[in-house]
Amino acid sequence: MRRIWSLSFTPTLVGAIALGVLFLGDTILSVGFGAKIAWTRREQARVRTRLDSLERTVDSLQRVDHLRALVVRACSGRIDPRDATVLAREIDWNARLYDFDPLLILAVVLTESGGQFEALGHHSGGKLSGAIGVMQIQPITARAMSQELGLEAPVPEDLLDPSYNVRIGVAFLLKMIHRYGDLRMGILAYNMGPVALENRLRGNAALPERYVQVVMGTYRRLRSDSP
Repeated sequence: MRRIWSLSFTPTLVGAIALGVLFLGDTILSVGFGAKIAWTRREQARVRTRLDSLERTVDSLQRVDHLRALVVRACSGRIDPRDATVLAREIDWNARLYDFDPLLILAVVLTESGGQFEALGHHSGGKLSGAIGVMQIQPITARAMSQELGLEAPVPEDLLDPSYNVRIGVAFLLKMIHRYGDLRMGILAYNMGPVALENRLRGNAALPERYVQVVMGTYRRLRSDSP
């Protein structure tokens, strides 16, 4: 007699296979759905990043435009509009870099040079003081600060570049403010140099308060013109 082989399924085996198929299908769906969610979240994160970047760009452009208008107004037309844009951009960049008030930086710039890129400082008698550029930086100060900032040692012509000049000037101003822990003393040290300031302090000599008064008066006018 020829034996006929057949595969028989018991209820238990059928149930196990069905559960396995359901589990496998559910796993595949879960993996697919999870991957879709992960992809969607990544896309949402990319969109948020782009929107944040766009908002920062718009905010920066608005700040630069406002600073430019302040520069033009404060200089009463004595500065080229293109130079005003460059100066505003450099002030805004350094203000954001150090989380510092751009209007105070601008007040120092206007007091020192009136926003003129190629300004050369003079002593009261008319002799050149050696200070150069929009923030009237001395070459010796520029060399010291460039080393602290990890920049190449400058030549005097570098200080005629508003980007370099403002970067050195803002870093030096903040260093002086932090050194003395006081805005007034920091501004005095920026103007005189820390050695000259401390010599006067040791000798109980009068300090050039007029410089601080001019800077702070300019700063208050700029703030009154700002939203």
